[in-house]
Amino acid sequence: MMLALACVAGLVFAVSSCDNKDEEEVEVTNTMILGGNTYEFEMVIYAEGHQEGAYHLDCDTKNSVYHGHGEFPKSWVGKTTELKGEFFEEFNPQSGASYKPDIKSGTIKITKKDKGLHILVDAVETSGSKFKMNVLAETEADFNARQ
Repeated sequence: MMLALACVAGLVFAVSSCDNKDEEEVEVTNTMILGGNTYEFEMVIYAEGHQEGAYHLDCDTKNSVYHGHGEFPKSWVGKTTELKGEFFEEFNPQSGASYKPDIKSGTIKITKKDKGLHILVDAVETSGSKFKMNVLAETEADFNARQ
C-alpha cells in the first residue's frame, strides 16, 4: 500500500513538474493576431502607470502599422487572469479609427522575466476573431540600450 501511494505521489509530481516546465518555456515571438492579421512588434515598453498600482504599456508594430497604449494592474504580474469586455490596450493605426478589442473570453498571463514582462494573451473577441499577443515588454532604458 505504501509503495502504491509513493508511486502515485511520484507520478503526480512528475506530471506537474512537466506542466510547469512547458509553461515556462513558451518562446517570446513579439507578435499579435488582431482582426485576422498577424503583426510583429518592434517595440514593447512598460513603465509605471499614470494610475497608482498599474503599469503603462506602449508598443509599436513593425512598419508603424499600429501603436498600442494602455494600462493594466500590477496585480496581474505573476498569474493568469481571465479577460472579458474591453481590453486594456487601444491600438491606433497610421490612418483610420482606433481599435480596442472587445473580449468575449480569454486569458492574459504575465510572467516576470530577467529582461522584462512576458505577456501572453489568448482570447476571442465578441466578433469571433482571435486576439493573441505574445510579447516581451522591456523598460525604456533596456530597450534604448539595445538600440
